[in-house]
Amino acid sequence: MRMDEPYGDATNAAGQQGGYSCARRSGRRAQAVRRWTVTDMRRVASDLADADGVLLIDIDRFQNINLAYGREAGDRLLAGTAERIAAIAGRDAWYRTGDDEFLVVLRKRREEPAGLLESIRLALGEPFGLGPATVCALVSIGAALRRRGADQNAEQMIREAAVALRHAKRRGKNRWHIYEPGMPCVKAERLELEYELRRAIREGELELYYQPRLELASEKVICLEALVRWNHPTRGLIMPREFIPIAEESGLILELGDWVLRRACEQKRAWSDSGILPVKISVNISPIQFRDPGFAGRVLEILRETGTHPSCLELEITESSVMEDVDRALEMMAELNVNGCSISIDDFGIGHSSLHRLKLLPVKCLKIDRTFVRNMTSDKNDLAITHAIINLGRLLNLQVVAEGVEDAGQLELLKKASCTTIQGYLLSPPVKAGDLERLVREEKLVC
Repeated sequence: MRMDEPYGDATNAAGQQGGYSCARRSGRRAQAVRRWTVTDMRRVASDLADADGVLLIDIDRFQNINLAYGREAGDRLLAGTAERIAAIAGRDAWYRTGDDEFLVVLRKRREEPAGLLESIRLALGEPFGLGPATVCALVSIGAALRRRGADQNAEQMIREAAVALRHAKRRGKNRWHIYEPGMPCVKAERLELEYELRRAIREGELELYYQPRLELASEKVICLEALVRWNHPTRGLIMPREFIPIAEESGLILELGDWVLRRACEQKRAWSDSGILPVKISVNISPIQFRDPGFAGRVLEILRETGTHPSCLELEITESSVMEDVDRALEMMAELNVNGCSISIDDFGIGHSSLHRLKLLPVKCLKIDRTFVRNMTSDKNDLAITHAIINLGRLLNLQVVAEGVEDAGQLELLKKASCTTIQGYLLSPPVKAGDLERLVREEKLVC
């Protein structure tokens, strides 16, 4: 459907994917689904100017439903939820503001808030038929009501509704909560970051940095790990440890992960076309991404769309992700491997690997967790574990990468242990693509 083509029902509204889309409906009139823009925010502000309140409605366990029944079933669930919200909203404006989140503007309060919220919760909780399966899409609702004498603009009311929604979820989900002044909000900054991260993914605030992996025998760079950074307009550079947990908790990790994978493949294609940096690109995969039944298909689709050969891509999957469901992991990894992608086990040594299962997995590389490397010069146990992982990799004919190598003492011990490959600040910190190209031109990095 073209962006300028109007739709006539809520099913089309909910069925559209692609980010922070906004479906607006007032009475029986609707506008085409499109990305959330400044204009949309102004329209919400206009809607809220004389409104009695705003609701944020979030489908509980939506990712679990997606994983259990597939994305097509998830789309049908979104469509049905949107249809019910449209019926409940009547002439009130409603918006789809996220993958599984909706916003309703209460123009005029038609009944007591508690009764209204409970009726909405019950209506949305009625069973949905998803092909052969029937599910109850339980929802959590956060409400912000206009208070007499209070100066509440649109942004403040939406933020208050978000606080109330989070409170409802923390109390067990499948419930509603109305914002009250002074309501504890220990993680207000986290909520704000979640909201801003949604915008950042779509507005170009994210950037990939690349950290080289060095093969010790040839002294050549053989791989570049793509690492995402957030260039926040006011907070400056935000590191992954600050926003990846937020992305995983909010469900944004699937969209963020796809962005990272696509951008890394685009960069690899650009380097290949320019005849430089003829090495693999490795991309970290979140456990939530790896659990998604459609993950392998999306990887192969992105490779096709970007014109990147699968042999140029390595996927880094944590040990714990693989061991969570080894049989399913084996099936997915086999699909990726047979199509030419390489797979490495990240953070190896801190999970609960079965060595019997490990030998069955189609992996090419083990990455020793940096906690062992960090302490190996001072802790004999960490040194022994590092030696054991290196020997295991050699016996299984796997490349072994020591992560987090920061000083010459660590490097010397790794060489004595016959480690094949290193990565860390001793070689290079993560750098921007342009800086990496400059290092290659100056022959400070050899591929």
